[in-house]
Amino acid sequence: MAAPIIETCHVACCANRTPNVLSWGRGGLIAYGTCNSVALYDPQEKGVVAILNGHTGRVNTVQWVHREDCGRETHLVSGASDSLLIVWEVQDGKFNHCVECVGHTGPVCAVDAIHLDNTECTHTISFGSGFMMDVSLAWLPGSRVPILACGGDDCRIHLYAQCNGQFRKVLSLQGHEDWIRGVEWACVDGDLLLASCAQDCLIRVWRLVAKSGPERNTQDERTIRMTEDVFTLTENDASSAFAVTLESVLAGHENKVYGVHWQPPVIK
Repeated sequence: MAAPIIETCHVACCANRTPNVLSWGRGGLIAYGTCNSVALYDPQEKGVVAILNGHTGRVNTVQWVHREDCGRETHLVSGASDSLLIVWEVQDGKFNHCVECVGHTGPVCAVDAIHLDNTECTHTISFGSGFMMDVSLAWLPGSRVPILACGGDDCRIHLYAQCNGQFRKVLSLQGHEDWIRGVEWACVDGDLLLASCAQDCLIRVWRLVAKSGPERNTQDERTIRMTEDVFTLTENDASSAFAVTLESVLAGHENKVYGVHWQPPVIK
């Protein structure tokens, strides 16, 4: 009697149960953490096309590094419970282990990245006994100065901008009434829009603009205007002012909101 033939007919790898574990790239690929690996899923082929191995702990967060020309991403960042952050780069059509960032003493649960000329640890930000649930990086309007948004368990959004090589806190945005679970920047017509979501069931949209100079008040006292928070950055004897206002509050969810993302721009 011939021995039975066993063949593999299907392999499933589900996403880990963490809020920031999945990222959909502009090139169409979906990257997500599964156990200690990063899986790349192609919706067109309806299957996983690559598995990236390098972490020794559960992958908690994955993020594509978006390009300013809205093209297909060539870099991917992942963070895991092994306290490592790994940057993956496309080489000859395949994603390879590019840079391994060490220094964290606990699990990495949120990552974001923008393209710079070099990769190095420029600053360590301590939040004391608090912790941040999500982070997002962008360029300040009209400049090449990175700004970092952090949302955490104190119901505030903390903004850090790089000045003289170091990140310093420039603003804290208040309004949410529970833990902030997600933040993400988007560039719209030269301004920055920041979407934030929280366990208070609300999504808030903030607008950050560059202030060109002192504005004269040409409106009468009966005009209703939004209150704005202003901060100034000084570098090499040059000062730039920026203002943040609350643009909108989106209500409709009946429970905690764990993530918020913008529709990516498309250049045709």
